[in-house]
Amino acid sequence: MIPDNQEEQRLLIAEYVLGLHRGEQAVEIERWLAEDEQAARQAAHWREHWVGAAELLERAEQRPDLVAQADEARKRLR
Repeated sequence: MIPDNQEEQRLLIAEYVLGLHRGEQAVEIERWLAEDEQAARQAAHWREHWVGAAELLERAEQRPDLVAQADEARKRLR
């Protein structure tokens, strides 16, 4: 699952820090971060500089139709 391509690795780290990976995927990434110093530094950078960025954005109203679509998609993934 851990890509060889550095750009794909950076994207994977960003996704992980933002909480987009769960379960076995997250466990594999955590092992990789524990073993790879450069990857761990990139994860730390993401945590320090970008995780709080969403708090700076203006809150948008949730569209009921999109919420329903997301709920249906989550049900299909289970």
